[in-house]
Amino acid sequence: GKSTRGLKETTLIGDNTKDNDKSDRDKIKDFITNLYEYRMLENESEVESFLNHCCTVFTKTRPEYFYSHWKNDLTQGIEFNLKHVQLALDVKEMNNRFINDQKCIAAAVKTYDREIYVGGLVKKVGGIGEVSTKIEHRKKNL
Repeated sequence: GKSTRGLKETTLIGDNTKDNDKSDRDKIKDFITNLYEYRMLENESEVESFLNHCCTVFTKTRPEYFYSHWKNDLTQGIEFNLKHVQLALDVKEMNNRFINDQKCIAAAVKTYDREIYVGGLVKKVGGIGEVSTKIEHRKKNL
């Protein structure tokens, strides 16, 4: 499927008092250097980068944990799983439109579709997991 792409400014110009002291040139520089691209995983070759990103953020969690999450959630197919991982990519770290390594992933989240039983009835619910933002990208509304 086709991915959704977009760029977002993480610091609003004039948003706080420290920005008011900056020159227009500095504000533009901040705007350009703090851009992120938002999209889903695009293909199977990007999965390992996503999982490695999770391992980088959650340093006390064994890599097998994230790999088993991915493997065990493939019941609806790889395409279904790809579209349920949302990424914030650090544009200045990107070499091309594909993720070569997890370095350019600033943040990620995976959504889950599930069915549960409530009072004998099947209800559809959603959940989130692997909510992960690298330390240097935190507090930027990713």
